[in-house]
Amino acid sequence: MIRWRQYLAVPPVLAATVLVSLGLQTFQDDVSAVMVYMLAVVLSSFFLGQGPSVLICLFSVVLFDVFNLQPFLEFSRSPMEYLFTFGVMLATAMTISMLADRLRRQVHEAEEREARAAALYALSADMASASDNHEIAAKALRHVAQAFACQVTVLAEPVAADAGVPPAGLDGRLRTGDGDTLPVRVTLPEGVGATASRRLHLQAMLEQASLAMERDALRRKVRAAELKYQEQALRGQILNALSHDMRTPLAAIIGAASSLLDRGDSYSVESRQTLRKIILEEARHMQGMVENLLDMVRLQDGNFRPGQDWQAIEEIVAGAVAISRRRFVRHDFRVSVPDDLPLLRCDPFLLERVLVNLLENAAKYSPDGSEIRIEAGQEDRWLVLQVSDQGPGIPESALPQVFDPFFRADPEGLSGMGLGLTLCRLIVTAHGGEITLETLAEGGLGARVRLPLPLPASGDGPAALAEEEG
Repeated sequence: MIRWRQYLAVPPVLAATVLVSLGLQTFQDDVSAVMVYMLAVVLSSFFLGQGPSVLICLFSVVLFDVFNLQPFLEFSRSPMEYLFTFGVMLATAMTISMLADRLRRQVHEAEEREARAAALYALSADMASASDNHEIAAKALRHVAQAFACQVTVLAEPVAADAGVPPAGLDGRLRTGDGDTLPVRVTLPEGVGATASRRLHLQAMLEQASLAMERDALRRKVRAAELKYQEQALRGQILNALSHDMRTPLAAIIGAASSLLDRGDSYSVESRQTLRKIILEEARHMQGMVENLLDMVRLQDGNFRPGQDWQAIEEIVAGAVAISRRRFVRHDFRVSVPDDLPLLRCDPFLLERVLVNLLENAAKYSPDGSEIRIEAGQEDRWLVLQVSDQGPGIPESALPQVFDPFFRADPEGLSGMGLGLTLCRLIVTAHGGEITLETLAEGGLGARVRLPLPLPASGDGPAALAEEEG
């Protein structure tokens, strides 16, 4: 259709050329008229192409004889006399049309290269935000459809070479990264050929998407390997901790129990009572380690949600201090909790476990007879708990690791699995709070827990509950 439109422009161009040459010839010589026809040949060669310019060249020689040379409106010269003129015009038309076609082709190729580069860049940028193979494939097919302005189909199986595939189609393969290959069929619009450049463009886009899928598959494999390694390492740490840290209390329990069984009658009442206390204390110590381990596993589950009951913080503190005083009778526990603190929505059993673990750490790593303080207060919309001891503290280099599972600042020191602080952080974080450790200026270590206080709302809170009960 475009070529016929170019040929349809020949008559108007010839008519305009004759009119301009006649008008110019009224006050110029015949040479000026010849230059008008030459200009028409040059312009038609550049804008209309080779075929229309040859026709204009041929008719220009005839029209020049008929309209511009005397006698007018008749052939006054032999055609052989115009062979040179025709030859010059024809050579000019051929040369200019070839140069113009080459220039247009280069411009078109440059535009296609720019469009391909832009499409590949857009595809690469979109691939970076894809999360899995399905999203990568969907985005890749959408970009291919946009780049070729056509329909893209993922075939159930590859198209055979002798299956009668229309020539206007392009075929490619998309590797999923899991060893599978998806045949892709691109149906080009009517009149658009399956050129080598288009095939290379499709291959480049599919290759880019395939590499993105392979990278995603590699990331998933690496992540799975890391999780497996972490699981194995955690299992090994748990077994090592259980075998090492439970050996001491088990040995004490077995020794005390065997002494009572073998020579219990020979011991005094006070000695037998001491052995029974050893068994009870060491059994409680083992129970605490097992409960810490079980609670840590439970809290690491992403679906876990702590309870949300209205509690007075002084009751939780009192329960934790009572437990600690029974276990660590050689320490002086000092409590400072104001009476006007607001109620807190929390899981009281888990929050008590936090305080028990912090008090246990303070007692284990501070000398007998030293003071352990537990204080509570309010800072804006935060409830703050502080547990301070008079022990040696923790080196600054170890502070970033103290909340890691099974980490102990003094591995060769007192027994323990290194799960207490890890469990504290998990519980406090589950309540939306934060926990930090710091070395105190007067010596010792301070553990600071901040828990968010609920915002007052109508129809909620302890006041509303009291009204309902009343």
